[in-house]
Amino acid sequence: MSFQRARLGWAFFASCAPLATACSIFTSLNGLTGGSADAGLDAASAGDDGGVDAFDGSVVGASDAASDAPGVPSDAVAPISCGDAGIVCDGACIDPTSDPLNCNGCGNVCASGICGATLAASMASLPSGWMFNGSATYNSFAPSAELTLPGVLDQAGTFVYANPVQVDAMDVQFEFRIGLNGGTRSDGMGFMLEQSGPSAVGGTGGSLGMAGLSGFGVELDIFDNDVCGDTSNNHVGVDDLTICNAGAGTPTSLSEVDLATATLDLGDAHWHAADIAIASGAVTLTIDGTVLLTSVPLTGLNAGAPYYLGFAGATGGLVAGDAGGGYRQEVKDVVIAFPTARCL
Repeated sequence: MSFQRARLGWAFFASCAPLATACSIFTSLNGLTGGSADAGLDAASAGDDGGVDAFDGSVVGASDAASDAPGVPSDAVAPISCGDAGIVCDGACIDPTSDPLNCNGCGNVCASGICGATLAASMASLPSGWMFNGSATYNSFAPSAELTLPGVLDQAGTFVYANPVQVDAMDVQFEFRIGLNGGTRSDGMGFMLEQSGPSAVGGTGGSLGMAGLSGFGVELDIFDNDVCGDTSNNHVGVDDLTICNAGAGTPTSLSEVDLATATLDLGDAHWHAADIAIASGAVTLTIDGTVLLTSVPLTGLNAGAPYYLGFAGATGGLVAGDAGGGYRQEVKDVVIAFPTARCL
């Protein structure tokens, strides 16, 4: 303000210099202050610090006076507020639920370029970011991820998300179907979290396509191997994927529930809805709204470490009375939800 008033004063003086009348006016104005022109300009300048304006007598410069007060920085910047939608990183608001450069926190960079809290594969079209390994293939007619074909011996297939994901708690929902188009009742399928890689495939037969890998599985078993916890050709269980019996190739059972007398037949060629909840290092399995396994500890789970998430299935060889080949095993409408955003 003082700079503008000074410029106005000098401009006025310069413009009136050729005219005596104008100069006398300026002298009269100057005389009101009881000093010279320079004194008037100084008074105007003083007004910026809370003084009296030399031209109209008003108090000026209050904001400048405040900014010049001791302890109040004149260039102070108000803090950035992002509201409920984000956090401040490097001076800008970002969304930590989707920003791959600041995923769930400033500076947490996702090598995959993907940050989120949900993985999905409806199978309505070929899913992006998922891998089909071994006998597994995308079936556009079902549509589904087809882990094993009907009537084919000794198959093993996996359907795995290509990037490792940090595992603590999660909820896995999907639909599965076992047995469409005939074949022999063998061997079974399951959901797995493993650290052997996105293209890993376990053994055939009783291995269910996942035994022999490093990690854990939730099995939907339709064949009785009569070892390592198998009790019938219709059971569910939670496994350590370490092989329990070399001959059968079965995984190491952590818990099992026999469904031999249940109304639910895993291999009835119908779609069934499954929900696998993992919390505090333990698994709860629900199928078609019925809880079958509750809080089974995943002994040895490295909570917070990255795992590959996916599905596996397998068929076996001929046994007495079999016509040959195993069941078709499929999965679709996969949704894996996490409590917080992470690199996906």
